Amino acid sequence: MDSKFVLEESIFTNARRIADSDAREHYIRDACGADTELQVRIRLLLRVLVEENSFLESPVETTAAIDLLYGEAEEVGSSIGPYELVEQIGSGGMGLVFLARQNSPVRRMVALKIIRPGMDSRELVRQFESERQTLAQLNHPGITRLLDAGTTDSGRPWFVMELAPGLPITDFCKQRAAAIPERLRLFEAVCSALHHAHQNGVIHRDIKPANVVVTEVDGQPVPKVIDFGIASVRGHSTDEKSTETTPQIRSRPKSIMGTPAYMSPEQTTLPDHDVDERCDVYSLGMLLYQLLTDSRPFPEISWQEIGFTETRRIIQIVSPWVPSERVLDRVKSGLEASADPAGDRPTTTAARSRTESQRLSSQLQGDLDWITMKAIEKDRSQRYQSVADLAADIRRYLHHEPVQAGPPLGVYRLKKLWRRKKSRVLVMTLTTFVLILAGVSVLTARMSLSQRKAVVEHTAQLDILRAQRQRQSSIAALHAGFEEYFRGRVDIAREKLQLLESSTGETLERGFAGRYLEQLCRTPQRVLKGTGGRVFNVPFSPDSRMLVTCSGDTRCALDIWDVANGQVVRSISGFDDDVNSAIFSHDGSKLITAEEARMIRVWDVLSGTELSRLEGFEQPVVAMYLAKDQRTVVISEVEWKSKLAVTWVCDLQDPTHRIQIPGQFPLGFDEERGIFAVVSDAGEVSVRNYPRFSAEGSLLGLQPRTVCGSLSHDGQLLATGSMDGNTHIRRLSDSTSEKLPRNAPVPPHIRSLAFSIDDKFLIEVTSTGFVHIWETSTRTLQKVFLAGIGETWSCAVSPDGRWLAVGCSDGITEIYAWSAITGVRRSVLQFEQTISDAAVDVRTRDFAVLDATGHVRIYSSDDDQLLQSILVPADVAFRNLTFSHDGEYLWMTDESGNVKKVRRVTSEIVQSFPTYGVRIMAPVVSPDGRFLGVSTFNADSNAGSVCSGVWDTKTGKEVFRLPDKLTPSVLMPHRVNEFLNTSIAVTTQQNIVSRWNPATGAEILPRLEDPKGWIFHTSAAPDGKSLLLGLRDATVVLWDPDTNEFTYELRGLRSTLNATEYSRNGTTLVTATQAGEVRLWDLPTGHLICELPGAAGPISDIWFSKDERRLLALVNKPGGGSEVYVWDAGESE
Repeated sequence: MDSKFVLEESIFTNARRIADSDAREHYIRDACGADTELQVRIRLLLRVLVEENSFLESPVETTAAIDLLYGEAEEVGSSIGPYELVEQIGSGGMGLVFLARQNSPVRRMVALKIIRPGMDSRELVRQFESERQTLAQLNHPGITRLLDAGTTDSGRPWFVMELAPGLPITDFCKQRAAAIPERLRLFEAVCSALHHAHQNGVIHRDIKPANVVVTEVDGQPVPKVIDFGIASVRGHSTDEKSTETTPQIRSRPKSIMGTPAYMSPEQTTLPDHDVDERCDVYSLGMLLYQLLTDSRPFPEISWQEIGFTETRRIIQIVSPWVPSERVLDRVKSGLEASADPAGDRPTTTAARSRTESQRLSSQLQGDLDWITMKAIEKDRSQRYQSVADLAADIRRYLHHEPVQAGPPLGVYRLKKLWRRKKSRVLVMTLTTFVLILAGVSVLTARMSLSQRKAVVEHTAQLDILRAQRQRQSSIAALHAGFEEYFRGRVDIAREKLQLLESSTGETLERGFAGRYLEQLCRTPQRVLKGTGGRVFNVPFSPDSRMLVTCSGDTRCALDIWDVANGQVVRSISGFDDDVNSAIFSHDGSKLITAEEARMIRVWDVLSGTELSRLEGFEQPVVAMYLAKDQRTVVISEVEWKSKLAVTWVCDLQDPTHRIQIPGQFPLGFDEERGIFAVVSDAGEVSVRNYPRFSAEGSLLGLQPRTVCGSLSHDGQLLATGSMDGNTHIRRLSDSTSEKLPRNAPVPPHIRSLAFSIDDKFLIEVTSTGFVHIWETSTRTLQKVFLAGIGETWSCAVSPDGRWLAVGCSDGITEIYAWSAITGVRRSVLQFEQTISDAAVDVRTRDFAVLDATGHVRIYSSDDDQLLQSILVPADVAFRNLTFSHDGEYLWMTDESGNVKKVRRVTSEIVQSFPTYGVRIMAPVVSPDGRFLGVSTFNADSNAGSVCSGVWDTKTGKEVFRLPDKLTPSVLMPHRVNEFLNTSIAVTTQQNIVSRWNPATGAEILPRLEDPKGWIFHTSAAPDGKSLLLGLRDATVVLWDPDTNEFTYELRGLRSTLNATEYSRNGTTLVTATQAGEVRLWDLPTGHLICELPGAAGPISDIWFSKDERRLLALVNKPGGGSEVYVWDAGESE
């Protein structure tokens, strides 16, 4: 190698490690001596490292000097590989970017980046190849894709990227005059792209507006992250002495890389391997700052003019103005500049700008200020700990939910001040301490009793505010925990729970929601540790006592495990290649394997000896089904590169008998029903009949890249999964198909599917290691958990329904108790007939149900056990019931409007009286037990137009009747819905709420009229004074009659409110709707805690068990009948 080149690289490497600019310059002069050309060369190389604009922009003098030293670069019109250079569109310190045309094998315009002439030192070439390798491992619509790569004849590397024409994100937003929500949605998309990069271990390290380009796809703006030139990859060696035999992605050690205006403090001090994704969080925060304010965080600083030392000081210590203050400062400066010279007044345009800026500043104050400043905290431990956390707070802001960010605590601010100016702070502290001592002495001597009282009251108010803030933060953490869990990020959900537990000061009572999330995140398991690689198949034996793991890679083997003790019963090794799948014979004595070595073999389970084999297949055998005759086997062979499949019907006892079904891959087999589901090479999913395998089967739809499937045990449903991360559930009876909804980014690959034994759930295994449990009736995600420590490959449910097995990487298979997975939310009671009414004993929380035959059964809410059956006369048809306040009696009504009081213990009717002669609704009992509120179903009752009233429970006499109409425009009759305090009857009439004194029959004002729509539900709030109202537009409001105002509104329900429940301490509200959705709200703040996996029908009643570890709901099924669901929080660990 040229000795001059070695000297140049040695001086360059040593100089870049000297932080102080003066010392570095002194070293360069000494090391280069009189060789001025070498000095210039070294300085130019060093400038490349700290250049502010690194990808599409580069100062003219820098690039010109480089070209002068090393010769001209490629010219427009020349070709590099199959690409013709059309136009130079970018020039960076290290590379050139061209618009290029590809003519074959496809015609398209691309972006080609090539290292600049003279920049081909080993260090810079390694960095260039690092960017190339980084792009190759990323696949996200928000990141430019790598299309091709190569090296010129002179040895300079190049690569080709997807062309992303467009504007930098800040310019795009300015040009479009985009509103704040639109900018935030674009920013959230950028976060999604960076989160994908972080999940793949890539840290960008140079996020800035020029590296986020907005293009338009189908008329919609799509931001794309570009230029991974200085990205680092976690988990790769950065030791320059490491071996070069294995390609590694490495960053330059001990370099200061990035753009100063957007660079995180740790990039200026820490080595590369200590810089994590929080570095990108900081840069994203700076980008968000500019998007919100249309101004750089430090507009007054010229980074190229200040020295390196000052640059690092500003990055590490100086914080920009709060965004809302920056907007006001900018408009103030603009007004001074635009003042009328004659009258010294702002021009009309400037005045308008001031108004708009004041409005914008007001919009930024609070949440957006807090989010931005939290993202750009100098101390990275105080920042968002991931891009996902930052994006989650942006979503919360857009959805008007409480954000996790908040103003920095005073203690934290004092710490930062102490670190910057220790001596001044020390003097100020001592001076302040002396002054405080003197002041306290004087104030104590002079303070009057009233002044002391005022101080106590003020302190109490501060304590209340502090507690409110703490509660909001805790609720936000709990809400975020549920969001992360149902997005599949169980580890982050656990972190949110830990944050809830470790919070200081006034802590939030854990409550049902916290315990339920803890139960969701807990997944009991048994781990089988084999010695192979990927576990491709995990079939159970017919008696569910044994499990087989089929593995490949480092050890191609088949292990048979005892499910009860997790021990290996027998191992079969010596396979030439991967064992792709296996299946037990129906009596469990034999095992058939499908192998990568293009054969199937039959083994004796007890001895492990080979009994027979079928060979001669052209491609690897991957899937297999065995008919009941135990000799007919349906297999499929696949050519992996082209993904073309061929299905064969073979006879294990006659190797010459084979039926070929070309171009089809099997998805499911049900011999009893004659069902054989397949997918063609073109993605057509269809069902063929068995045993003819004729092609006249019904076409179920098109799903390209389908790779796995499962038939439900009742033969009604077919689930199909594809390589694009989508799963469809198809109903065979009518060929309808429904794609499972995703709240999280689509997983890269669906690997395996299986139905539970009762077909109520579908297990979905993804390549990312996550297992999803879906409820088939509602198509809702019920549970998510992470299996293994890497990718997941297969799953199976044991024939007895007790176990779920998941095959992972590194020879690991995990077995889960099925009851533990689905036990957190399940149907515990089923009724063939629809339940007419239900009631809950407020003391014991036992619940009673009344069916259409008049049969009453009382169950325990703690364990769903039947406690009692109420025997009623055969000639009485009861329709409604409710418990007395002491729980000793049941008030019940019949078809004729008679009210009967039934003793719970003996089933004896102890009181009976008639009301209005027609069927009435469920009676409402006052808390003191003195009154009953009675309402008929129809206005045309025997009592004339009056259909509601209040009755005395002791005498069975009507106390007073409600008037027919309160206003002429009212169409609907009165309903007595609730009692407030001890005896104030609450009635609703269409869109009016009124209160009445039963003792006098007089209305109590004020009356609530027209509360934004008809009223579908009312319930008394825990304070006994306020009313919760469910309106027609699915809004829920809390009305305070004393002030005649709404305390707050709860929004977001998808259908009308049917039922509510409150926790014992009155802080948690549960809402259940006509659509079966269940939500938990925090009443003190009015914020949503979570939405639980819902029910498959309207919910008529919902209630807590006595210990509030269970939430139960009565659900009326759309097809008839009812069931009781339970959401079980279990026991705390």
